[in-house]
Amino acid sequence: METPKPVNNAPQEENPMSIRDIWNLCVNNWKWFVLSVAVCLAAAAFYILRSVPVYNRSSSVLIKEDSRSGSVGADISSAFSDLGLGNTSVNVNNELINFTSPDLLMQVVRNLNLDVNYTRDGFFHDYTLYGTSLPVRVRFLDIANNAGAALTVTPVDSTSVRLNEFVFGGNKAKGEDYTVAYGDTVATVAGKLLVERADYVRNFDFPVRVTRSGFQSATRSCKGRLSAALSGKNTTVIDLNYRDVNTQRAEDVLRMIINVYNENWIKDKNQISISTNDFIADRLNIIEQELGNVDKTITTYRSEHRLPDYASAAQMDMQISAEAGKQLMDLNNQLSIARYLQSDIRAAGNGSLLPANVGLNDPRPAAVFAARRRPYLPGQLHQGSERADPVLPARAVLLAGACERHPVAGGPAPLRRAPAEGQGGPVPLPPAEA
Repeated sequence: METPKPVNNAPQEENPMSIRDIWNLCVNNWKWFVLSVAVCLAAAAFYILRSVPVYNRSSSVLIKEDSRSGSVGADISSAFSDLGLGNTSVNVNNELINFTSPDLLMQVVRNLNLDVNYTRDGFFHDYTLYGTSLPVRVRFLDIANNAGAALTVTPVDSTSVRLNEFVFGGNKAKGEDYTVAYGDTVATVAGKLLVERADYVRNFDFPVRVTRSGFQSATRSCKGRLSAALSGKNTTVIDLNYRDVNTQRAEDVLRMIINVYNENWIKDKNQISISTNDFIADRLNIIEQELGNVDKTITTYRSEHRLPDYASAAQMDMQISAEAGKQLMDLNNQLSIARYLQSDIRAAGNGSLLPANVGLNDPRPAAVFAARRRPYLPGQLHQGSERADPVLPARAVLLAGACERHPVAGGPAPLRRAPAEGQGGPVPLPPAEA
């Protein structure tokens, strides 16, 4: 029978590694450490040299919002907005989206020809040519908007270049090799091409790779490099940032974005004004037609009923009023004269002599006054005068002679002789004519 051996469960003591041992290990393998550091630095340097540097350019735009709340202009804008003529107010959030809209960026791509990219070979990476560094420009005249193509432009001499290494539709084209002078057009697999000399670089001695990506592809690339955001929570300033491998192109893109935005804003305002003017003109034409129909109706009614127009009626009323005023004044004058004669007759009695013309238009008072003058003797004409007047008797003799030569029918017989000198009494005179 075997006796079981005792089991020792006590932990065994481990021999820990000291710092000295670690140091000795590193010193013994120092070559591996130096090699790994050198490899990492070389890989980092190669990555940096191989990578194309990307630059960032920014710009800020102030959006002016419509703050005329409660004003007459705001009421008019609201009225036209209700009529479907568009709202003229500005919302900064909408404008923020408008800056990155594909339509706006498509116009930027077309204006700056960003669908065509120019590069040249470098030791570690290709260099982008744009603006002042661009030696040659190629224009695709009849290619489709979204078609892609590529070719290489190599200088031959100071007046011509060589076009080769064509790629169209993703396939390399064989047998496409052309020598073209500046300003000439050549028909290629990618359509007609126009080669132009650049404005800044006159001569170059390196091949240039020309890549055409299409408008939609260039617009998507431009949209991916552009970012827009509000500078603050309660501000109306939009910050635009654009990343590109060429600083001049980035600045031109930001500048063109702002210019195109302003042009579109002006076009929208002009379109609103044109729509408003058209709306007002249409309404005025309708009102004019309605008023013309009303005028025709009024003219027809007047012609049928023989009624004068307003101007003639007003003129007639004024003439009638003036004539009535004149007649009223004349009647008042005659009434005053009649009242004066009435009071004078009552004061003088029946023996007074009445005038022949008193200014009354009615012939009946004049006939009454003439009838009252006939019974009076001619001697009554000098009542109230002095009897010893030396002139009056001579005048009476002359009047008596005149009456004798021209007797009046129905009147008293005139005296034949004048009284003796020194005798008193009146001298009869012939009666006055009626």
